[in-house]
Amino acid sequence: MIKFKLNQRFLLNGYFVAALSTALLLMLQLSLRPIFAEAPTINIFLSGVILATYFGGFKAGLFATVLSAFVSAYFLVGPSLSLLVAEKRELLRLLLFSGMGAALSVLVSHLRKLEKGALQVAIEQKEELRASDERFRLLVDGVRDYALFMLDPDGRIVSWNAGAERIKGWSADEVIGRHVSLFYTREDREAGLPQREMALAITQGRYQVEGWRVCKDGSMFRAEVILNALRDADGRLRGFAKITRDVTAQKLAERQLEESHARLDSVIESAMDAIITINAAQRIVLFNTAAARIFGCPAAEAIGASLDRFIPEAVREAHRKHVRKFHESGVTKRVMGRLGTLSAMRGNGEEFPIEASISQTEVAGQKLFTVILRDITERKQVEALQENDLRKNEFLAMLGHELRNPLAPIRSAAQIIRKIDAGEPRLRWASDVITRQVTHLTRLVDELLDVSRIVQGKLILHKVRVSMSALIQQAVEISGPLIEERHQTLSVAIPDREVLVEGDSVRLTQALSNLLDNAAKYTPEGGSIWLTVTCRADEAVVSVRDSGEGIVPALVPRLFEIFTQAERTLDRSEGGLGLGLAIVHKIVELHDGRIEARSEGLGKGSEFIMHLPFIGGESCRMPVVTPSWHTSAADAPETRQPLGLAREQPS
Repeated sequence: MIKFKLNQRFLLNGYFVAALSTALLLMLQLSLRPIFAEAPTINIFLSGVILATYFGGFKAGLFATVLSAFVSAYFLVGPSLSLLVAEKRELLRLLLFSGMGAALSVLVSHLRKLEKGALQVAIEQKEELRASDERFRLLVDGVRDYALFMLDPDGRIVSWNAGAERIKGWSADEVIGRHVSLFYTREDREAGLPQREMALAITQGRYQVEGWRVCKDGSMFRAEVILNALRDADGRLRGFAKITRDVTAQKLAERQLEESHARLDSVIESAMDAIITINAAQRIVLFNTAAARIFGCPAAEAIGASLDRFIPEAVREAHRKHVRKFHESGVTKRVMGRLGTLSAMRGNGEEFPIEASISQTEVAGQKLFTVILRDITERKQVEALQENDLRKNEFLAMLGHELRNPLAPIRSAAQIIRKIDAGEPRLRWASDVITRQVTHLTRLVDELLDVSRIVQGKLILHKVRVSMSALIQQAVEISGPLIEERHQTLSVAIPDREVLVEGDSVRLTQALSNLLDNAAKYTPEGGSIWLTVTCRADEAVVSVRDSGEGIVPALVPRLFEIFTQAERTLDRSEGGLGLGLAIVHKIVELHDGRIEARSEGLGKGSEFIMHLPFIGGESCRMPVVTPSWHTSAADAPETRQPLGLAREQPS
């Protein structure tokens, strides 16, 4: 058994429809034959022709016409069951039927084509409309920088795009149907601002405004809003289209730009250097406050004038050529006067030295040149002073070497004199005076040489690990004779455990002895000096304190400058060049330390505190006993022990 599976496409085939309709209409004719007797109504087959043409076109309709004519001739026109037609009337009727069927096939097929065309046009228009709606929807939803939404005539939200959700924070489900006043501040709502804006849009057709709007989280943003009234063809209001853009960042950038311009103007006006901008014709278009001060000419008078007014006549042409060459080079900026000092001219005609740089830029199609210049008159004066100072230092170094050379022979001669006639008191006195003064002069010369090395950066240190107690022992031995000579008491207190520092033992000893000598010189005979060593915060702290004259407060900040001394009276036998403390300051500085001076005023003594980084100083943080060395004017010379060797435990 063969089964045929008919699909819809086959059933709607024109030829199948022609055959099926012909068969069905034949059966209908045969069933109606008794009613129509010998006059069959073959025109009923035209309905089949129409159906076949509708579904299959002209050819299917023509096929239905021919098939209906043959079926009618065979079954309905006598003689029956034969294709022969006995009567001309019947033959004419068959021919007329065939003509009508062919005509109907042509007509129906044409109408069908028109219908299909119209249907296709309608489908295409519908598809285009759908595509247009889809593109519009994609456009609206794809815009994320703008909130695009529609309102009904009452101001209720009826549409909501992705940009609106991003900017305001609400989803479409949360806002559609709610009033637009949702996005306004409480103050604006109470003032009726949403209604007023819609009323203006209705009146003007389009209303644009800028203001604050509220997001879902309660934060606010600066919004630029455009509200359009929507009307139909009859002019009736159908709603509003609203476009909102977040301009917070833009407004912030504009404000920052304004502030930047204000700061730039402030910088230009507060700059210490003269800033002058000229155009291509070398006319001044900007003249800041410093320029007015340096050139002695008000800005109002300078702006619009030629720059030649402030250039010495001898170099004006060279300057104009330099600006033209700079313009042609395409370089944006250049330092002027590389080969020598430039000169400018003040408003009163006075020439002065300057250093300057020039830059070029283009603003609104106009070439502008900006010159930044500095009056270096004071610098030239300082350079001259520095050059003189250098010559002075070189002279001091040479003087120190030249003075030192004869000192050794003089000392040797004094010793020879002492040995030649040891019994002659006057010769012994003369020898002692010469020796003492040569020693003093030697120290002064050494200070001059040290200062010369310091100024020239030639003071070289040989650092080793050294004990503070050893340094103090050596310093006390050096300064002891001066202290004993002045019958002063020196008390020394140091930790009973090792305090190590890394440094040049010779230079550190020199610094300590300079402090002791300074204390001895400015302390009256019979006075007291205290030398103390402590440790705190990873550093060794050495204090030299005296009961001497003290220091005027105004002099304290300048004590460590070269050639600085306290005012000395006429009866002072001890003095110096004012170099000792400056040398101490530099030595301590080269050891990564620091030194400070303290005094409560004249007659109240002074204290110098030296801070040096120490190593291996864990023991310094432990409790210590502070022994002292003493020398006193009250001790008899024959019973006094060498300074620094007699140790006593403090009571």
